[in-house]
Amino acid sequence: MPRIERFFANSKVADWTSGALGGGAAGVTITGGDTAYYTDSGVEYISHTFNASGNLTVTTGDATADVLVVAGGGGSGNTSSGGAGGGAGGFRTSTGEPLSPTGGPGSDGVYPIVIGAGGARAPGGIGTSGSDSSGLGVTSDGGGGGGKTPGDPSSIIGAAGGSGGGGGVVKGTYPVPGAAGAGNTPPTSPSQGNPGGAGGGGGSHTFSAGGGGGAGGAGAVGPGSIGGAGGPGSPNVYRLGPGSPVLYGGGGGGDGQPGVGGAGGPGGGGAAPPSAPYLNSNGTANTGGGGGGSDAPDAPTPTAGGNGGSGIVVIRYPIS
Repeated sequence: MPRIERFFANSKVADWTSGALGGGAAGVTITGGDTAYYTDSGVEYISHTFNASGNLTVTTGDATADVLVVAGGGGSGNTSSGGAGGGAGGFRTSTGEPLSPTGGPGSDGVYPIVIGAGGARAPGGIGTSGSDSSGLGVTSDGGGGGGKTPGDPSSIIGAAGGSGGGGGVVKGTYPVPGAAGAGNTPPTSPSQGNPGGAGGGGGSHTFSAGGGGGAGGAGAVGPGSIGGAGGPGSPNVYRLGPGSPVLYGGGGGGDGQPGVGGAGGPGGGGAAPPSAPYLNSNGTANTGGGGGGSDAPDAPTPTAGGNGGSGIVVIRYPIS
């Protein structure tokens, strides 16, 4: 941890450690979120992490910030026989963002931070897409919801989003695979996410739903009766520094029939578990992970799929 007293020589130790003063180079006071201090490539940084919507407030001085914005992940598809994994929330970073007491939309040093919620698991259809996150003028788009399986052709297609939801399947003698949802929607450069995996299958009772796309790669198409794995997330060091990188934006795993669910993508993606009671994993909160598809035998009532994980915004700037 840097010697914070150099910047706040007349302040109490309790203020240095509580984050009440914010932080920054001499003469800079910035508050908001949860703070952490670390060194990256010989430069001392302070980070402000927002797990819920709020404000970053610059009271005095100027700084130049890096920002990570991750949106909410998509919810999984859901029917009596399971569904596809939800896509991860969009993952974007930006550098060189100016902070000042006269900046922000109101020119008053207040920068609104919005944290997107995860999408809801479907109550018998396609999953709900996640909500957008934003901060310092950067917006990431919510992950796409997963398609349902079995289903009609209008509900098996994964939704597009920051990363796309997986595709479902229409069950039958010759299963009809559903297309995956597109990632990086709307498009950004660099890309904010990847597509989901399409549905697949090998017979009237052998089929698989696709995994949701992740920030670091596409969702998988499940082979035969094995559900597609969620796409992997991407690492970022802005929150805790290079010694503790954090993975964000894993896609949700898809349903497999009979009984083999897909793994959630590393970085908060929910899995589709292979055994009773078939309660599926939600995407991890504040990672933007997609929800895992429900994985159960045919049943008279739908089983529970997974909700998407909420997003996160992390802002860091140098203090030395």
